[in-house]
Amino acid sequence: DEDDILRIAIIHPTRSDLSEAVAHVGGQIGYRVINGEIFLPLLGPVCVEGLTLNQARDHLQARYSAEISHVDVFIDYAERLHSKVELAGAVNVPEVPINGR
Repeated sequence: DEDDILRIAIIHPTRSDLSEAVAHVGGQIGYRVINGEIFLPLLGPVCVEGLTLNQARDHLQARYSAEISHVDVFIDYAERLHSKVELAGAVNVPEVPINGR
């Protein structure tokens, strides 16, 4: 979703420079989804709008594999923007996070 921050890592047997670049940006600030896209070293902007984590991983794997062979991609949420529902009345919890399920 828009404004989610993704944690992405790639492993490659000989391109440690690329693995380190992806890890460095991911560790420092993460990959924020802006206008449905993230910006990755070597690939540039990549559309991830509407994709699950597994679908996004497969998409990134395919994009990196088109550029270099034998690359493995790992992805997870660093920070996920949740919608929320505000409750009124005699409740203990004033709002409930909604994550699309």
